[in-house]
Amino acid sequence: MTPELKRKSRWLAIPAVFGSLLVITLFLRWLPAAIERAQTGFGLGQVIGGNLLLAWQAALRAVVALIITLPALPLLPPIGWRVVFLTALAALAVEVVGELMMASLFGVQAGQASQLVATAIGFSVVLTGSAMAARTRLYHAA
Repeated sequence: MTPELKRKSRWLAIPAVFGSLLVITLFLRWLPAAIERAQTGFGLGQVIGGNLLLAWQAALRAVVALIITLPALPLLPPIGWRVVFLTALAALAVEVVGELMMASLFGVQAGQASQLVATAIGFSVVLTGSAMAARTRLYHAA
């Protein structure tokens, strides 16, 4: 594998880092309620089930991000690891804003499909912006 191909394949690490950050933030978000609920009868099972559900939702969002990244891979410029983590952090920020918007618009009726559509839209915007910034930086460096 050539060095340029290695740097270009780093785009595939963004969905993995994004999914990992999402799992961490979801666990931290629900940790206080989980600790409180674990003290009640049958609470530990509910906490474990809730954590598995959060991990499943984060994995679905990471898969959506990967599905968006794969077709764009031939068009994306080579990047470094710093860009991978910055893009994943930006995608996480957009995801949080999207979650807040979905909650305010639809409340508890916001289904999994609409949340995945919001993830796809947000990740597409972040990926496009990151690719444009990387391409601009490469253009000015040459």
